[in-house]
Amino acid sequence: MSHRYSLRFESGERAGEAVPITGPTFTIGRKPGNSLQIVEASVSGNHAELSVTGDRAILRDLGSTNGTKVGANKIDEAPVAAGDRVTIGHVAFTFVDEDLSGSAAPAAAPAETSTVSAENLARARRGARSSKLGLVAIGVLAVAGGGVWWWMNQGGGTQDRQRPVEAVAGNLLTTNYSFEKVGGWTSTEELPGLFGASARARYSGETGLSASVGEGEGAEHVSDAVPCRDGQRYTAVARIRVSGDATARLGLRFLAKEDDGLTPGPAMIWSSPIGDSGWEEFDLAATVPGGYGEVQVVLRADVTPDGSGRVDVDDVSLVSAIGQPSATIGSSAFHLAGGNLTLSNIGTVLLSRAEVGDAAGVVPATIAASGGSAILTPARAGTWRLRCEAALIVGGVATLGADGYSGRSGEFEASGVSDVLLGEGQYLVRLNLGGETSVKARASGRALLLEIPLGAGVNPRIQLDFSEERKRVITLTAQAKEAESDGQLGRALRLWQTLLDEVPFEAHAVTEAQGRRAVLLQGGFALTRELAAEIERASFFRLVDIYRECRASAEGIAAVYQGSEIDEQAAELIAGIDADLVSLEAQLDRHEVGRLKAILTGLKAMDSKVLAAEVEGYLSKNYGGMD
Repeated sequence: MSHRYSLRFESGERAGEAVPITGPTFTIGRKPGNSLQIVEASVSGNHAELSVTGDRAILRDLGSTNGTKVGANKIDEAPVAAGDRVTIGHVAFTFVDEDLSGSAAPAAAPAETSTVSAENLARARRGARSSKLGLVAIGVLAVAGGGVWWWMNQGGGTQDRQRPVEAVAGNLLTTNYSFEKVGGWTSTEELPGLFGASARARYSGETGLSASVGEGEGAEHVSDAVPCRDGQRYTAVARIRVSGDATARLGLRFLAKEDDGLTPGPAMIWSSPIGDSGWEEFDLAATVPGGYGEVQVVLRADVTPDGSGRVDVDDVSLVSAIGQPSATIGSSAFHLAGGNLTLSNIGTVLLSRAEVGDAAGVVPATIAASGGSAILTPARAGTWRLRCEAALIVGGVATLGADGYSGRSGEFEASGVSDVLLGEGQYLVRLNLGGETSVKARASGRALLLEIPLGAGVNPRIQLDFSEERKRVITLTAQAKEAESDGQLGRALRLWQTLLDEVPFEAHAVTEAQGRRAVLLQGGFALTRELAAEIERASFFRLVDIYRECRASAEGIAAVYQGSEIDEQAAELIAGIDADLVSLEAQLDRHEVGRLKAILTGLKAMDSKVLAAEVEGYLSKNYGGMD
């Protein structure tokens, strides 16, 4: 099926290609889904659209960053006709109408592409009629005009002369490191912006890489993955130029080996943001964390809110050298680069993408081993974000703090947390947070992401060596069991709780402590429930002797469970018994006095003076305070 209208590329790699305009609305942009997709840095994601109704075609700009032109005029909306030159960003087209003869001929280049004016050419021609030198002048001007047009449109104006592409010794990016051909790099689909090859973005050779970004249009470009080895140090170097409100960053992304089924997430390390600058050489170096087997170079372009700008990149290299971890504790290694921390143990990644961040970005930090721990020192306050890998959290997650020991499962939020415990055995990690704070945990596949606010001056401690704590676990366990054997159940409960609150670093010991406490508490609460029922019976029948027996039982329970929750409950029962006894005994005393007074009255009536005197003496001795 033939179409009346089409757009013919007049620049770039697709020069000469005609694209038919199909349908009444024809969209043009960098994003997939447009009627015409143009993968070029100067073209916005949704750049422009053509509306065709009968013999009329209207071109509209869709709020693009670099604008839309018809001829030399930048437009928001304008009609287009056969032979019109249309410019989308920096890509030129001719609008073709097949129904009109001659419309397929290429349109003349717009006047502003040359610095040689018609008036200058006319003067040169007038001079040529009187001198052969005029002919030379015309030739020179014509050549100059064409040269300027090439200089402005093909990128020659970005440098004094075209530099040759220079190979870098040991460069692991063997494909398209200078962007002279297609391949070797891919764009990150999650971001709306794109990097594209552009002659105007070159530092050397014919082309470089460019991203023109507007508000919300971050762009990311990633090299092919290169095999890497534990302990190797890799350095990425790139020529970068930034203009406008854009910022650039150079990154290294380490990918997992995927050989044990517990695949860690990528370890991402970034350079500091690069602002407005001319061509400069930037580098970023990092040592491969244990457990990672591939590395990629990442190029990133972002823009400030409501801003726009451009990032140009050329001549990227990646070289390796032998490197050392930032800190080691036994078989565990910490790698810190660009504020990003990774922890691995004999090739198994435990923590990745651990960094402190604030509104300004990643906070610079240092790490140093101290005994069996590593101290992380961020330059300022921020939120500590950690990715806890599956190999670590499969051993369990718990918190310590205001509420004591709390085992956790899945996602959670907690306040008053002083420590986070992760894993078990060889893979045991304690995050000491330097005080009580909040912790938010959310799932990311098989990993767990933690967010922990850190105040100014707080340096979290990552503990890996628990040899002393494990000795104490053994001691507390033995003491608790001995207390149980001796019938000191309150002491046993306290010892088991101390193990949970202070040294919960052995999974089997934690399980035993929780189990023994549950059994002891269950037995103690059963005793106090039975005693409460007996007190209720004594209260109903007003039996003083039963009350007194219940009090003795409560004192016995309190002695056995001294210093525990059961002791506290027994004390409450004793207080209740004492209050009931005072009331009950007062009532009984009043009844007994009345009975004895009645007997005394009868004895006196019988003039039984001896017996009457004995009753009076008894009343005075035992109830002297009662009238």
